[in-house]
Amino acid sequence: MTQVRHKEIEQSLDLVIGRLRSRAWSSLLVAAVVTALMVSLILAGSPGLLVVWNKQTPWATLSPFLTIFAIAYVLGAVFLLVIWLGRGKKGLSELLLLAALVVAGGLLAVLLLRVYHVRSIDTLWALLTPIGFMIQFSAMRWVAPERHVGVPSEKTQRFAERLQLPILESPKDPKQVFTAIVFDPSEKYSEEWEFFLAKAAMTGMNLIDISRQYEKVLGKVHYADRVTLTAPSVELQPIYLAVKGILEFVCILVTSPVWLFILLVAMIAIKLDDGGALFFNQKRMGKFGREFTMFKLRSMASDPSGSIRTTEENDHRVTNVGRFLRKYRIDELPQFFNILKGDMALIGPRAEWRHAENDFVDLSVYHLRHLVKPGITGWAQVLQGYTSTPDAARVKLEYDLYYVRNANFLLDLNIFIRTIVIILTGFGAR
Repeated sequence: MTQVRHKEIEQSLDLVIGRLRSRAWSSLLVAAVVTALMVSLILAGSPGLLVVWNKQTPWATLSPFLTIFAIAYVLGAVFLLVIWLGRGKKGLSELLLLAALVVAGGLLAVLLLRVYHVRSIDTLWALLTPIGFMIQFSAMRWVAPERHVGVPSEKTQRFAERLQLPILESPKDPKQVFTAIVFDPSEKYSEEWEFFLAKAAMTGMNLIDISRQYEKVLGKVHYADRVTLTAPSVELQPIYLAVKGILEFVCILVTSPVWLFILLVAMIAIKLDDGGALFFNQKRMGKFGREFTMFKLRSMASDPSGSIRTTEENDHRVTNVGRFLRKYRIDELPQFFNILKGDMALIGPRAEWRHAENDFVDLSVYHLRHLVKPGITGWAQVLQGYTSTPDAARVKLEYDLYYVRNANFLLDLNIFIRTIVIILTGFGAR
């Protein structure tokens, strides 16, 4: 009887795999068509562009140069197809990174081979490559969309609605067309479901931990999931952290004439406003829980009671100048000195003060956010802003821990772009 049930499961999986092969052929066809169009545009459009700009360059002179670009583009399109059909992350950030690598690789090959090239075509190539990849990516999503299904368990069914995750009814007859299976590794499944998962893995099906799917879709960890939030599971990359620190240090030094000038103007405005102190210094918690002094421009009147309170919505203590400084985050500029000292990073979890930390003693995984340096801006800051309630603080912690577990340059770039938007719009200021 068991062999009969297993045979039925194998037949249902064979049907799914057949659908996946059809999806792969559809994606391949789309990739081939888009690649042919973009390469033709590069090969045919470049000489025409030179004619428009009154540059008479023979085709024989341009052909090696354009051939290198065409080969680089085709290789990039193939890699994009592999990424789409594979198990890795698939998104705009990965697409742009691939486009940057293709453009850099093509230009490097041109320079190393000392091939004649024209800067205007270099620029055209750099613009067309990401556009072509985005067209290919969008077309593949349209003709062969990704579909995840869940294996029934307490956790997958609890998260199904939030993750828009359909749940399989039976391992014998999966009616949905799917490209990946979401399951709970901690669940004790029946023999039929275990066989289903094992055979799916053997056929190359992508099996995803429900906790990881939760993070991928919602951009935060699930606080109640203690198993996946333990310190050993936090993925820190020493090389990434070192390079990130160097880049931030250099970036701050290079831009110092600009932000120092803004800082000077802000200091004068504070003095003219109420004649009080220029800076507000406070002890905050840094990496590994070490305490340090964080610098800020003073944006609030001193509290006569001397008590320490969190900033509230429309707080009456905020001065006229301070309201402007806080809206556009100018009061944070002195923290660049904290970065130069090595106490902070440009991007990371927000540095909390000791009093606030005492409010989180019931959150057993809270201190995991101290595994990286605190930042001026961060994932939680750009998605949620300031918090003043325990529930909001817990959600913010979920965003912070997501950053600690998934920190990388693409996520940092995402945060940086969002931060620029926030500075221009004044989102979350108090």
